[in-house]
Amino acid sequence: MVNRWQPEAPRPARVQRRDDNVFVMDEVHGGVGPITMRRYFELGFKWPLECEIWDIPVGVTEGPHVHDEVDPDGYVLIDECYIVLDGQGRFLLADEEIDLTPGDAIFIDPHTSRGIINTGDSTLRILLLSDLPVQAMPEASN
Repeated sequence: MVNRWQPEAPRPARVQRRDDNVFVMDEVHGGVGPITMRRYFELGFKWPLECEIWDIPVGVTEGPHVHDEVDPDGYVLIDECYIVLDGQGRFLLADEEIDLTPGDAIFIDPHTSRGIINTGDSTLRILLLSDLPVQAMPEASN
């Protein structure tokens, strides 16, 4: 029996620097202002995972959205976990507003509307973990 947590062949350790694979998106999901995103080890994990750190400046928002079956950006049916690393933010979760500070986390299923507002006086830094979007999923091997 194969242990699914063990790779078939050894994988070398890798380092990704802070300035590698950085991009800035403006008005994310209809929000206000630019969010800097750092994507780590893109398609490099054994499991279907996307790992990003977002820097959201003061006053910037990610607009309310869902990742349901018809997500226009292709992030179809993904779960997301947001972990606040620095700063303060208000998460818009369905009909609730939830204030989060460093060390707080929130897990969101694909059908629940979500958005973020930086409510602090410094950059809101978030670690975002999610399923891979369907179009990025490696094909299953036989």
